[in-house]
Amino acid sequence: SDPDLKNSSELKLLTTRHILSHQSGFPNWAYLNDSEKLYFDFKPGEKFQYSGEGFEYLRKALELRLNKPLEVLAQELIFDPLDMKNTQFYWTDNLPEEKYAQEHDENGLPIEFIKHKQANAAANLMTTVEDYGKFMIHILNGAGLSDDLYNQMSSKQVEVKPGVDFGLGWKIFN
Repeated sequence: SDPDLKNSSELKLLTTRHILSHQSGFPNWAYLNDSEKLYFDFKPGEKFQYSGEGFEYLRKALELRLNKPLEVLAQELIFDPLDMKNTQFYWTDNLPEEKYAQEHDENGLPIEFIKHKQANAAANLMTTVEDYGKFMIHILNGAGLSDDLYNQMSSKQVEVKPGVDFGLGWKIFN
C-alpha cells in the first residue's frame, strides 16, 4: 500500500479490474499534481480516467505479492514462452537499437528521447514488429485464458467516449 493512501477509505474499494479499465480514481501521474502525492480523484469504479499511476500501483502490488520484479514476471510468463527475444521494459547496453523505431519530426529528423533504465508498467515497453506480432497472435488465439476471462478482457468495461470503450487493459473501438 502506498503511504499516501494509508488513510483513504477509497483504497478498500479498489480492485485490479478498476485499474485495468482505468476506473481506479487515480490521476494519470501523481508527480504532475502540486503535492506530488498519490490520491483518489473519485471513488473507484465511478467513471473512466486514464491513469498510468494505477498501472504502476498494480505493478508494485504484484511484485510484492509474487516477490519478483515486473520484468522477471513478464519474461517468465510472456516473453520466453512466446519466444519474444527483443522485448523489454527499459534500455540496456545490449539492446539492438537499430531494430526499434524512433519518432521523427516533420522534416524527417529523429526526435531525441530519454532512454529509461527501469521498468514502468504504464510506459516504455520496447518491442520489435516481429515480437509484437507474436504477442498479438497469442492474444488473438485466446492468450491462454479461459473463454470467460478472455471475453471479459475484450469487452466493454467502461465507455471512454462514443465509439471508444476500455476492456481490461485494452482500448476497444466500436
